[in-house]
Amino acid sequence: MKKVLVAEDESSIREFVVINLKRNGYDVVEAADGAQAIEKYKACNGDIDVAILDIICIVTLNQHISLTDCKCLVVDFLSEGYKLCRSIQTM
Repeated sequence: MKKVLVAEDESSIREFVVINLKRNGYDVVEAADGAQAIEKYKACNGDIDVAILDIICIVTLNQHISLTDCKCLVVDFLSEGYKLCRSIQTM
Protein backbone atom coordinates (compact mmCIF):
# COMPACT_ATOMS: atom_id res chain seq x y z
CA MET A 1 0.00 0.00 0.00
CA LYS A 2 1.35 3.43 -0.95
CA LYS A 3 1.78 5.94 1.87
CA VAL A 4 0.74 9.53 1.11
CA LEU A 5 1.55 12.61 3.18
CA VAL A 6 -1.13 15.29 2.79
CA ALA A 7 -0.16 18.71 4.16
CA GLU A 8 -2.79 21.41 3.77
CA ASP A 9 -3.69 24.14 6.24
CA GLU A 10 -7.26 24.47 4.97
CA SER A 11 -9.04 21.71 6.91
CA SER A 12 -11.93 21.22 4.46
CA ILE A 13 -9.54 20.72 1.54
CA ARG A 14 -7.31 18.42 3.58
CA GLU A 15 -10.28 16.33 4.73
CA PHE A 16 -11.61 16.03 1.17
CA VAL A 17 -8.24 14.84 -0.14
CA VAL A 18 -7.68 12.44 2.78
CA ILE A 19 -11.15 10.87 2.53
CA ASN A 20 -10.77 10.26 -1.19
CA LEU A 21 -7.28 8.82 -0.90
CA LYS A 22 -8.40 6.44 1.86
CA ARG A 23 -11.40 5.37 -0.21
CA ASN A 24 -8.95 4.42 -2.94
CA GLY A 25 -6.80 2.29 -0.66
CA TYR A 26 -3.96 4.64 0.25
CA ASP A 27 -2.37 4.83 3.70
CA VAL A 28 -2.64 8.56 4.50
CA VAL A 29 -0.62 10.70 6.91
CA GLU A 30 -2.19 14.12 7.54
CA ALA A 31 -0.54 17.39 8.50
CA ALA A 32 -2.19 20.77 9.07
CA ASP A 33 0.92 22.82 8.34
CA GLY A 34 4.55 22.61 7.31
CA ALA A 35 5.88 22.09 10.83
CA GLN A 36 3.50 19.19 11.42
CA ALA A 37 4.43 17.76 8.01
CA ILE A 38 8.09 17.73 9.07
CA GLU A 39 7.22 15.90 12.31
CA LYS A 40 5.06 13.33 10.50
CA TYR A 41 7.66 12.82 7.75
CA LYS A 42 10.39 12.20 10.32
CA ALA A 43 8.11 9.93 12.39
CA CYS A 44 7.67 7.79 9.26
CA ASN A 45 11.47 7.69 8.82
CA GLY A 46 10.95 9.22 5.38
CA ASP A 47 8.87 6.23 4.31
CA ILE A 48 6.46 8.36 2.26
CA ASP A 49 5.73 7.42 -1.35
CA VAL A 50 3.90 10.60 -2.30
CA ALA A 51 3.59 14.00 -0.63
CA ILE A 52 0.70 16.28 -1.54
CA LEU A 53 1.46 19.72 -0.19
CA ASP A 54 0.07 23.20 -0.53
CA ILE A 55 2.53 25.95 -1.42
CA ILE A 56 2.93 27.25 2.14
CA CYS A 57 3.72 23.76 3.43
CA ILE A 58 6.25 23.25 0.64
CA VAL A 59 8.13 26.40 1.62
CA THR A 60 8.18 25.44 5.32
CA LEU A 61 9.06 21.80 4.66
CA ASN A 62 11.85 22.65 2.20
CA GLN A 63 13.50 24.89 4.82
CA HIS A 64 14.04 21.81 7.02
CA ILE A 65 14.18 18.86 4.62
CA SER A 66 15.64 19.09 1.15
CA LEU A 67 12.77 17.97 -1.04
CA THR A 68 15.23 17.00 -3.76
CA ASP A 69 16.61 14.37 -1.34
CA CYS A 70 13.17 12.82 -0.76
CA LYS A 71 12.33 9.60 -2.55
CA CYS A 72 8.75 10.73 -3.05
CA LEU A 73 6.85 12.59 -5.70
CA VAL A 74 5.96 16.09 -4.57
CA VAL A 75 2.82 17.69 -5.95
CA ASP A 76 1.74 21.15 -4.97
CA PHE A 77 -1.86 22.20 -5.20
CA LEU A 78 -2.83 25.74 -4.51
CA SER A 79 -5.95 27.21 -3.00
CA GLU A 80 -7.08 30.28 -1.10
CA GLY A 81 -6.91 32.66 -4.04
CA TYR A 82 -3.46 31.77 -5.28
CA LYS A 83 -3.04 31.65 -9.04
CA LEU A 84 -3.64 28.05 -10.03
CA CYS A 85 -0.52 26.26 -11.16
CA ARG A 86 0.95 22.78 -10.86
CA SER A 87 4.47 21.69 -10.28
CA ILE A 88 5.31 18.02 -10.33
CA GLN A 89 8.84 16.95 -9.51
CA THR A 90 10.04 13.37 -9.65
CA MET A 91 12.75 12.61 -7.15
